[in-house]
Amino acid sequence: MKKTLTYVLTILAIGALSACDFGNSTAGTIIATEEANTTMMRTMANMTNMTEGSLDLTLTTDSTVSVDVDSDDNDYGYGDETVDVVVDGAINAKVSDLWGTAPKAALNVNINEATVNATGTYDGSQEVYVDESFTDQQINAYYDNEYAYVDFSAATALHSELFGAMNSEEPMPTKFKGLVGTIAEFGIPDMTEPESQLPSSEVDEMIEQLLPVLEMMPNTSAMMFGNELRIVYQLTQADLPDLIEGFMIEIARSTKAEIPSSIDASLQAEIDAQVNEIMSQINLTTFRLELHIDSTRNIFSYFQVQLDGIITIQDSHYDGYWDEENSIWVEIEIPFEQIVDIDMTTTLELNAFSEPVTITFPTDLATYTDMSEDMGME
Repeated sequence: MKKTLTYVLTILAIGALSACDFGNSTAGTIIATEEANTTMMRTMANMTNMTEGSLDLTLTTDSTVSVDVDSDDNDYGYGDETVDVVVDGAINAKVSDLWGTAPKAALNVNINEATVNATGTYDGSQEVYVDESFTDQQINAYYDNEYAYVDFSAATALHSELFGAMNSEEPMPTKFKGLVGTIAEFGIPDMTEPESQLPSSEVDEMIEQLLPVLEMMPNTSAMMFGNELRIVYQLTQADLPDLIEGFMIEIARSTKAEIPSSIDASLQAEIDAQVNEIMSQINLTTFRLELHIDSTRNIFSYFQVQLDGIITIQDSHYDGYWDEENSIWVEIEIPFEQIVDIDMTTTLELNAFSEPVTITFPTDLATYTDMSEDMGME
């Protein structure tokens, strides 16, 4: 009875973990991590070499970043500072025929919430540098026939903040356009040129160098669902010491540093000291990276990164004064602590890549106010 119960609980646990890792209860096939990592890198190289200049991607994020700087008491004007940034929104970008005869692009920025607050405290007095908050703002931009078009009509609060204080006789229109030039003038590399392609020998070399590093990741899961390979990388605070040490040794060896195959006690103590110093700065709650590969087209279709952690940095400002009597500069060290608190979930979906993408422009582009003369383009 106990054996049967243990067996049932084990099966249920495996099923629950699989559902948690991949967000899909449909049965998949487990893939060895080395095979998954190799496929991932070959996919990356394949996408780099794709020559049809078209894509359709959507990026969504719900992120909060807080930076606190706590300076020691001093007489040199250095105070405590705090910056808080909140971004909740999405971006959709479409590009068609990038290196062809009629390149087109469309960008939609949808801001659910965007907040920036920056303050400083000096001698007990608080100074506000920035205090801005926007909700429900939407910006659209387009590129066609060497012209860029921008539409702020659904982002009037942001438009007012950006352009309201401009020293101009006429207010900035909410819909405007300007001559910006050809794609070639932007300096974007033409991937249709043979010299822009990544040779297969370089791909093999890249895999040979990076695969050992990827294999160090302690919690990697890979499964095939139909034609889609899903890979999940996860880290905990407890994973970091061994991972950091492994990265340090691998990077040192890749740069031809003399690291013996068998590390003696003296070198291990030196490595441990460096690892401990790094670990004293990191408090990781969550790190999870999930990516999907469409094996039929050998391209990435989905990325999601979840990160929740705190980085604490001990540093110093350096100031001082000129000692007239001794004709020397006396340097003063002012220690400070910087705490960076990050909580983010960001997802990138490739809806189309190197395949036909249809872009539909608004019918009123001809009515947008032409700013080319003001931009010095005509």
